Amino acid sequence: MEAHAIANEKPFSHTMEVFDGLLRKLEGPEWAALSHGQVEQALRVEGWELLRVMYEDQLNLRAQASPRRRWSTAMPCLFPGARASARVRP
Repeated sequence: MEAHAIANEKPFSHTMEVFDGLLRKLEGPEWAALSHGQVEQALRVEGWELLRVMYEDQLNLRAQASPRRRWSTAMPCLFPGARASARVRP
């Protein structure tokens, strides 16, 4: 999905697709047959998915705008089991 937003000129096009799909579900006969509580629960689930996709699209947009950082092996290592040369010793 990451490539979807990056390759597209409109960075939130995936968000709009998910939103349009949610609107179609709300207008459709399947959701019309649901009870109030069932619609509320379905909207909660679908709404969180919409927010997740929106956030993902925004992160992809930020990633496009920011320069890539390279990790340096000169940085102190905080993970046990890493190369001894990468560790900082007291």
